[in-house]
Amino acid sequence: MPQPAIPAFGNMCMDPTGLEVIDKCMTVTGVIEESSADDDGDQHMLLKLDEGQDNLLKKKNIKKKTRDLVIEAICMNNITNPKVGGACKGYINHVQLPKVGDHVKVSGSYVIDAHNGWAEIHPITKIEVLKYNLMRYLLLFIPIAIISEFIFHNQLLLFVTAALSLVALSALLGEAIEVLSSFTSNKTGALLNATLGNAAELIFTIIALRAGQVALVKASIIGAVLGNLLVLPGLGMLLGGLKNGRQYFNREAAGVNSTMMTLSVAGLILPTIFELLHEAQNKQGYTLDITDKSLNEYSLGIAGVLIVVYLLSLLHSFTATPILQETPMGENKEPVAKEADEKKQWTLRKSLLIMAGSTLFLIYISDLLVGSIQHVTQNFHVSETFLGIILIPLLSDVAEHVVGIQMAYKNKMDLSMSISLESATQIALFVAPVLVFISFLMGKEMNLFFSPFELVILGLSVYIINQVSEDGESNWLEGAQLIVVYIIAAIGFYLL
Repeated sequence: MPQPAIPAFGNMCMDPTGLEVIDKCMTVTGVIEESSADDDGDQHMLLKLDEGQDNLLKKKNIKKKTRDLVIEAICMNNITNPKVGGACKGYINHVQLPKVGDHVKVSGSYVIDAHNGWAEIHPITKIEVLKYNLMRYLLLFIPIAIISEFIFHNQLLLFVTAALSLVALSALLGEAIEVLSSFTSNKTGALLNATLGNAAELIFTIIALRAGQVALVKASIIGAVLGNLLVLPGLGMLLGGLKNGRQYFNREAAGVNSTMMTLSVAGLILPTIFELLHEAQNKQGYTLDITDKSLNEYSLGIAGVLIVVYLLSLLHSFTATPILQETPMGENKEPVAKEADEKKQWTLRKSLLIMAGSTLFLIYISDLLVGSIQHVTQNFHVSETFLGIILIPLLSDVAEHVVGIQMAYKNKMDLSMSISLESATQIALFVAPVLVFISFLMGKEMNLFFSPFELVILGLSVYIINQVSEDGESNWLEGAQLIVVYIIAAIGFYLL
């Protein structure tokens, strides 16, 4: 991160000789526990550090400050100590003081107070109140879903609460995988993210396959790809364009991802063309209820080829020279990776436990959700196709979509487009083929035959996103156009 300007210690401290500077620019996170005004004009606060930062505390912090880090916002109050004199004269780097209980990110100089013996951030050059993760509150719907199943026996309440629980658990699992990857090497971390990036989607569809909901699974595959091709980049370009104007991203990187996406969609379309031609040759009537042994074998063959292509793409991404960004002068040139200070302060053990726990709960909640779908389709006249293409993918991918949209809003369109296209490619090249093999192992025999309307929408979506991304520029109008295409498709699927 860019280092904030550090004020001169000699002019801004009552006794600058009593401060030993360890790090001129450090960022820490934690919760404000106490806040009081000192007679030298500073605001003295105690910060309960987030997990993983206790190494910043000294013995006096533990004994005298209840294991808190002292942070000082200088020149914030009236000076009542005559010894200070005019130390704050001309000081302009005032910060917005947080309230007690706020979760904050603090930047400033990490020093040792020689007189008191404790460590502190002095002076604070930047302080930001961190917003609470609303996804955490959605975890409260997990016990409500369980109660709905065993006590209330209310299938509609079960469907709603299980769907909201799916959102929270998908976000938590994704977060745990991201933190776990940060404890490994760059290549191993990238492999973890690439393999488990759509773990929540895969878990839900496997549970649905086990329940015999093959149509729902096939619809969710199409829906997940459409969401990543239209919803994520559409909202990202719309909101990012309204805030930042014209935005730029690396068209070469986008072109590589678009080519992979086109290849993967071709793999999903060909089995349907194969079956239609096969029916015509045998003079059979057109039907969506396919039980063709040749189609099943062809689907297995294509699934195997798509997985090989996906593995080759991973190998290429790990061995090829990274594509450099080419953003114009004046545009955002921050790295596409998340800044280190934005990573969650979890230990390796904690991230593993959260990943395991969220996976187990995700399996159970997915089972509850799948069981309640039949009630919704029968009583609310909504088809499984609509639920699978529109609702389920949006719920399971909402956390990833939020991250991608946030990146676009922060003018990091390279990262936003990468999240969008790589996730869509992973679903088509990895998740869908894996589900084909799993279905045959379960005896459900899911093939890659889709309805013509699904394939037309899928093909148009790939063509449109390729057209939008080929110039390496985006604006809010292009984002609105992608959203319009998605809404038109959603209306069609609802009426089918």
